[in-house]
Amino acid sequence: GSQSVRQRDGRKDVMRTVDLRVRKVTDGDLLIAQVFNVSQPGPVIFPTPDSAEMQCGFGWVDSERLVPPHVHNRIPRQTHNTSEFIYVIDGSMDVVFLNPEGAVVDRAHVGSRQGFLQFVGGHKITIAAGTNYLELKQGPYFSHKKDKTILSSDPSL
Repeated sequence: GSQSVRQRDGRKDVMRTVDLRVRKVTDGDLLIAQVFNVSQPGPVIFPTPDSAEMQCGFGWVDSERLVPPHVHNRIPRQTHNTSEFIYVIDGSMDVVFLNPEGAVVDRAHVGSRQGFLQFVGGHKITIAAGTNYLELKQGPYFSHKKDKTILSSDPSL
């Protein structure tokens, strides 16, 4: 579902429609991640910014929909971050979102039929026993050592 909310845009208040299935995780103006609740009905949307290094779309289709046959063009792209998508099929996880410097910016409980797409920064994830999930990252994968910086195991994170 969606809801109209009053938001500040520069010096004036404007009414915007906000899709309640998407929650943005930000650090100032920097979009760190988006948390998705795909269990709520709503139209097909692609809420990720066009400039994001990974794209995500989802929605409910009420009647048959044809996606025309197509191929994806080979276009050189340059990525600077490892984007990561995690979808909880069944179970739950608690996510602590970190900015690129490793500071906590937000937390989310992600349950069944929910997921998140992290664009920059990092996270700490506590996965409940029995949780079934799907994880996607864009490649190529260089190695655990090159692709990640492990932070302290500070329990306050």
